[in-house]
Amino acid sequence: MSKQLALHKRLLAVPVAATVLLVSCLLAMPAQAQDAPPSGSPSWADVEAARGNAAATAVEASKIAQALDALEREADVVGTTAVQAGADYAIAQNKLDAATVEVDILNAQAQRAWLVCHHGGA
Repeated sequence: MSKQLALHKRLLAVPVAATVLLVSCLLAMPAQAQDAPPSGSPSWADVEAARGNAAATAVEASKIAQALDALEREADVVGTTAVQAGADYAIAQNKLDAATVEVDILNAQAQRAWLVCHHGGA
């Protein structure tokens, strides 16, 4: 019976050893796969380049924002100037209209005076 037991132990040792070897290989594979990025993923150099591009983009965005702020301030000044010019124009137009009415009145008075002088009072 001891020969049979020894043979049985040997036969059982082979599948156990094969299982241990297979499990070891399977556990080692993911560790090797983790050394490289998965297919389609960016490399570390790609990540670093993107960080650099993001920083450059942020700088450009800041410059654009500053330029827009300056343009808004200039637009405010120009807008205020335009409003003031419009108000000045309205005042001048009102003065011209009043002067035109006064000229019309004076012309009518001059015509009446001429008629009185030349026709003896109508």
